[in-house]
Amino acid sequence: MESPLTQGLVDEIGDSGSTFSPVSNSPPLSPSPGVTATPLVETPENGTREDNNRKRKRDQNLSSVDTVEETEEKDITMVLPFEKKLPIWKTVESMEVFKKFPQSPHFTPLLEIREDAREMSAVGMLLTFSGLLEEVKSLKLNNPISSLNSLRDSFAELEKHGFDVKVPMLRISKLLSLIDRQAKKMEELEVTEKVTAEKESIKVENERKILELQKLNEEIDKEIAQSKSSTIGQQLEDVKLQFHKTASAPW
Repeated sequence: MESPLTQGLVDEIGDSGSTFSPVSNSPPLSPSPGVTATPLVETPENGTREDNNRKRKRDQNLSSVDTVEETEEKDITMVLPFEKKLPIWKTVESMEVFKKFPQSPHFTPLLEIREDAREMSAVGMLLTFSGLLEEVKSLKLNNPISSLNSLRDSFAELEKHGFDVKVPMLRISKLLSLIDRQAKKMEELEVTEKVTAEKESIKVENERKILELQKLNEEIDKEIAQSKSSTIGQQLEDVKLQFHKTASAPW
């Protein structure tokens, strides 16, 4: 139940047409200058930006790993199955052929032979490589295929010891292909020559027959000439004349 004081105040306000609004005595709360409160809302752009950042960081980590691996590879030194002691190494390695075809053989298969024979075997292989290249350069088209196959087998053996033999092997393969092509063309030539010889034989036989016919015609021509020049015709005329004289003679 409202008190008379409250009821009177309400009636007074209602009579005056005013609206009552309670007002707080505390001052209004306003944000501090320079500070803006923005709610955190996840958008597609924010998600894409975060994904790109994570991807960039992952790529940087992978790049760092690759750099470390490359550095480790550079630090690895090839260990040969022997120690270079012979003074001939300097002479052999400075040969012109190894300037054109640099080699880094590992000679690993030499581990299977005696240790004191490994270094000399390695030097021998380097000299063999040089000699094989010269043999390839001196090949002729009439060389047997077996010689090229032997060279190819020798290079394949050197390849097992780490020699780079791609260039000479490709050249040998091309030469073998050319020899095979030559063999096929030779077969075609033999067939052509055989056919040509048969035709020439027929031609010679025809020419022989033609000569015989010409001689026969010449003989016939002579006989014809002799027949024309014979006295038989004259004798016939004489017979006719005598017949006429005989028939018309007076009694």
